[in-house]
Amino acid sequence: MNERLKFSNALVFSGDCAEAVTYYERVFGIKAKKVLRYKDVPEIKDDDVYPLMKEFYESDLDLVRMAVLEIGGVEFRLFDLVDHMNMDRTERVSFMIIDTVENASMYYENMVKEGGEVYVPPQKRFFSDFNAAVVDRFGFMWTFDGGYKF
Repeated sequence: MNERLKFSNALVFSGDCAEAVTYYERVFGIKAKKVLRYKDVPEIKDDDVYPLMKEFYESDLDLVRMAVLEIGGVEFRLFDLVDHMNMDRTERVSFMIIDTVENASMYYENMVKEGGEVYVPPQKRFFSDFNAAVVDRFGFMWTFDGGYKF
């Protein structure tokens, strides 16, 4: 087994990634490890794989090529692709296994306070002492489990 193997989640945005980074920093009380904008990457103008990247590099838009957030030891990479890959956000769910009910509740409340829509209200379940789900204002669903039992 390769111990250097690392798992990371990707969240794709359509022009509002910079706003999302600030939002997640507030919700989870973290600071982004890195935020790199298209206009800061001159190598993009020679990229043959994704020709739209050259347009993003040359535009006045403040699009994010890669932002890296670490939430609970798990890395999330966020970026703007502006409809390039035609990805459907509705099937994206991040499961958060959180150390305590109190912390799970805090993150849940933070996301609701920041405009998230409650999908599953907080409840005790057979697998978790606190289980809730919120769709954030960018359309991503987050489930929060505190006191997880598996």
